[in-house]
Amino acid sequence: ANKRAFQHAFARLESSKEKLEAMLEEDQTSCRELRRILRSEVHTRAGAAALLGVDKIPLSDTELLVKDAEKKAKALKDKIAKMQTVAPDYAHAVAVCDEAVQTLGRVSSPESLPRAEALLKEGAPMSRALGLRDLRVPWPIVLMEPKSAAYTISSGATVRFGLLC
Repeated sequence: ANKRAFQHAFARLESSKEKLEAMLEEDQTSCRELRRILRSEVHTRAGAAALLGVDKIPLSDTELLVKDAEKKAKALKDKIAKMQTVAPDYAHAVAVCDEAVQTLGRVSSPESLPRAEALLKEGAPMSRALGLRDLRVPWPIVLMEPKSAAYTISSGATVRFGLLC
């Protein structure tokens, strides 16, 4: 069993190496930009502004800022477009860019921003909850997919029923 586990691990490592080499052969600049996008913290206003290169000052009217951020996000997506066919994380990077625009589009004042962003540092005290947006966007960590099953049971059978969520 250990030999097979080691072979499987090395096969995954070899596959990852081949994907990385393919990305670097495609375009090194796009590969670096993809890495920068994936490592950015877009749930904070400062992180989203740093990624897109726009002003991070909180505003009550974000219309012009959002338009500028959308232009910068589109330019950023164009820079990494070459990675679409070779990078497994391309869709995630595009979602990160979109989330950065949404973060900058949230109306906030200089007084309320520190309190709102402090909530991002707190963990969720439950395993399931509606509205935990940061766990579903930009990458689906939490998925809500209902499942059902039906079984026919004989009338004389003893049955134990468990529902696990």
